[in-house]
Amino acid sequence: MTDIADNLSSTSPAPAPYPAHPMAIKIPDEEREPTDADALAKLGGKLRARITALLPEVRAQFSDLLTGTLEWDRTFSVLDRIADRAKQPPAATRQGQIVQLDQLRRDYSWLLDQLPGAER
Repeated sequence: MTDIADNLSSTSPAPAPYPAHPMAIKIPDEEREPTDADALAKLGGKLRARITALLPEVRAQFSDLLTGTLEWDRTFSVLDRIADRAKQPPAATRQGQIVQLDQLRRDYSWLLDQLPGAER
């Protein structure tokens, strides 16, 4: 019987890494893994400002939906939740701030996905 390891060639090339998604949000290296509360609060403030700036434009894009339809209700519920999260103050703990930043990044990405031709 042959061993599985015998079938693997040590000279076989490593698989190519997946390319980055073309619409991925690019975060500068110094902000990628902020460690102190001030840096987390600063990054959160930037995301909140960008979200606040995008919300009116995204709301206007969906204004032609028939009021009261299921699609209208779902879309504007998401937009209202995003607006509420953007108004929340930074969390008191580091872990809470990291969770908030993760959600703000997702919200920002969702808003950009709704705008055709939006630059990330």
